[in-house]
Amino acid sequence: MFFEGALKPSVGMLRPDSSRPGFGLECKLPDMESTGCMATLLHEEQIRWARPRAAEYPSSEAKALEGELRKRIGGEVRFDDGSRALYATDASNYRQVPIGVVVPKTVEDVLVTVEQCRRYGAPLLARGGGTSLAGQCCNVAIVLDFTST
Repeated sequence: MFFEGALKPSVGMLRPDSSRPGFGLECKLPDMESTGCMATLLHEEQIRWARPRAAEYPSSEAKALEGELRKRIGGEVRFDDGSRALYATDASNYRQVPIGVVVPKTVEDVLVTVEQCRRYGAPLLARGGGTSLAGQCCNVAIVLDFTST
């Protein structure tokens, strides 16, 4: 269960939440009794879709994706360590090394990249100038670099 062990019976009250089918437990803390604020705890299987992906994308999948992109698009496909390091940061303090970088030349390149990322289950990230201050363009993903498009 998500947040399991976060609440002790002596601190709050856990009971089945029958008002919301499919949800786990309702948690009502004593200090929130007067406000009526409640939190619902979800079971693991209900939040699996929201879990972050692994910090490392499987290298065999990355190699296959790289090969498929090189065959099918006219833009640049960069999966080398140097290119990945260049795109690992933006104007923020965040550092996330991407799986690879695609610099599309045409709209067709973008469509093929999206199609292949979906096929291989690779996250996709569109990037402009890399000037974000909160790490929006840093992730373990295929980075679509639109700076020269």
